[in-house]
Amino acid sequence: MMSLSDSLDDRLEACLSALDAGRPLESVLSTLSTDERAEIEPLLQLTTAVRSLPEPVTAPHPRPDIEPTISSLRVRPQRRRWFARRSDDGGKWNFGLLFGSVYATGMAVVMIAILAGVILVPRLLSVVEQASSPENLGGLVEPTPAQTSVLIASTPGSVLELEARYGTGDAPGVAVARLGIGQLKQVAPSPDGSMLAIGTSTGVYMYDATTMRQIWSESTYTAVEEIAWTADSKRIAARLYKWPNVLVWNGKTGEYVRSLEFSGEILSMAWSPDRTQLAAGFFMPDSTGYAFGVVIWQVDTGRKIVEAVLGTESYSLPIEGDQPQHPVSLDWSPGEAFAGGPVAVTVGERSIALIDPAGGSIEKTFQGDVSGEPLRARFSPDGQWLAVYTEADTQVEIRQVSTGEIVYRLGHDALVYDLKWSDDGKYLATTTYGHIQTRVWDMTNGAMLLSITAPAQDFGVFSWFDTLTWSADGRKLIVSDQRSGEIVQWDPATGKSASMGFRMPDLADYSPVAYIGSAPDGSLVIWDSETGVPHYSYQFAPPPVQIGWSAGALPAQTQIAAVSADQSTIVWDIESAQPVEILDDPKSIDGWLVGEADPRGWGCWDTVTALNERKRLTASATSTVDANGQSSAVVDITDSHTHAALYKWTSKKSAVCALAFSSDGLWLAIGQGKQSGVTATNESAITILDMETGEVYDVFYGHTGSVAGLAWSPDGKRLASVSMDGTIVVWNVIE
Repeated sequence: MMSLSDSLDDRLEACLSALDAGRPLESVLSTLSTDERAEIEPLLQLTTAVRSLPEPVTAPHPRPDIEPTISSLRVRPQRRRWFARRSDDGGKWNFGLLFGSVYATGMAVVMIAILAGVILVPRLLSVVEQASSPENLGGLVEPTPAQTSVLIASTPGSVLELEARYGTGDAPGVAVARLGIGQLKQVAPSPDGSMLAIGTSTGVYMYDATTMRQIWSESTYTAVEEIAWTADSKRIAARLYKWPNVLVWNGKTGEYVRSLEFSGEILSMAWSPDRTQLAAGFFMPDSTGYAFGVVIWQVDTGRKIVEAVLGTESYSLPIEGDQPQHPVSLDWSPGEAFAGGPVAVTVGERSIALIDPAGGSIEKTFQGDVSGEPLRARFSPDGQWLAVYTEADTQVEIRQVSTGEIVYRLGHDALVYDLKWSDDGKYLATTTYGHIQTRVWDMTNGAMLLSITAPAQDFGVFSWFDTLTWSADGRKLIVSDQRSGEIVQWDPATGKSASMGFRMPDLADYSPVAYIGSAPDGSLVIWDSETGVPHYSYQFAPPPVQIGWSAGALPAQTQIAAVSADQSTIVWDIESAQPVEILDDPKSIDGWLVGEADPRGWGCWDTVTALNERKRLTASATSTVDANGQSSAVVDITDSHTHAALYKWTSKKSAVCALAFSSDGLWLAIGQGKQSGVTATNESAITILDMETGEVYDVFYGHTGSVAGLAWSPDGKRLASVSMDGTIVVWNVIE
């Protein structure tokens, strides 16, 4: 059934097409009913007004027809603000600004406000003040921030039509399929730009960046916390949530290399410049309470060659005034000051140690002037300088590695979030928390060359992951604007910046194969470096909170509908593990077996119940947590009419978060997890009880988050489990 919103959407499209064909606005409006005109006229007037603005000046490109310009602006009356919606040809997805249906008077106010902003506010205010050269280059230099800076003004977004891609979940063990890849943890393009590694709550997923074809995937025991590439893009390492080992794969083929074994929790990691060794910061219990330090492995053999303990519960690095704390970050110098270059380790809120990777000895320690957690340190490409920063301070300190002395202090107007050296080490780009301010510094004298500021309400021009990329010659840099998906280019030498829209003629100078950007809806935009235009959108499915099986009109038991917290619904095909339809409202799913949501909300609760009237069965689960944080649970199965006890099932492993009887009452599924939602695979088991005997029939493992929902197929042979890891897994219970 077509909703009112869908009808208006179609009518708006027809009107826009008529305008595109040159038909006058009043003529187009005359075809609308009174109600339709009240809704659509303000939108058409807004679109017409925006089209009358001068076109932005852009660089020439061999395929100018590819770039969407401001004249292609579309405003759609939809419930959801940002969402992917399939166009009529079924082959494209439209990522436009989607407005919810409102009254005509409200839309008029919105129209006036937007028009005022577009006309009165310049698209880009570029006023750059060159910082003066320091008078004393040999001593401590504290560059003074420019009084004025580039202000990135908010601009209307263009519609970007790209082919949408979804990842195929890695099915665990005996499962039929995993729908979705899980909650995003890290986006890690390979250094050469040819591949894209995505770490999620369920594993590692690798893609060919030119085609977005999924090359390989690997489920992990717990969520992936960090991915690190070797400089030659041949191998990747992954560390997992509260896990003692590091996993290494061949990046291109997915061939498993080995697990680098240790007895403590791995907190950080860094590859050696020659790609033969891997360093990791660890934290582990010992006789004093705990110990922390750095371990280094020879990757090809898996042999541990260094284990340097930097402190215990009562003793840390010999730096006065710092508290004992575990390693926060690692960086391996490309220089030759020590064998293979030193490893910089940040410890606590102010301490930094340089460790000799050959023997594990501490060569230098110093106390930073910046303080707070997490404290981070990054070597310059030649290994001579060390940039030290923290997300709790507004300064970056630049130290000379050979002496440990502070050479420059780089000030900001907000807390520093991240930084990146140019490949030649001549420049350093820094950005503040929230990506509101970005500055570029000349590292030959500490002068600030460029300062870029975005209004706080616009959340800056940076993406939610690192898209800041220097050109090969180190003279310019680009970044993906998270508000529009466009590329912004900066030239520190001239202080000029420009929005490149959706074309970048020399994109290969920044990333030879592909560039990974972002879109306002949270998806990834995959740019083709050869053509300089985006060609794919990688979508992340929202975490489901309710699921239901297909029944009735659709092929029974071949599809599953997943309802997210915002009530959007994705229909998944089980065989392909890919979405086939996206709906705005789960109520529009006619004939689907979608159960009622828990009135307490989405999560893992202390008590859970399930009822099967056909067999007069009631299952009640009660979960508790002891003083040591260990969860346990009891499930009581009773006669729902007489309340007589039938069976009891207990677990000392984790809580019970979900219960579900099969429709015929022959089976009870029990889903486990933790109230926190984050689990290891063995803590999120799914147990099947035979209701004829009360015995365990089977146990399934595969989720890395609490199993918060269960749904049996209509024939009682398959079970779908929805987890707080953000995925749905389909299991064959009865062959």
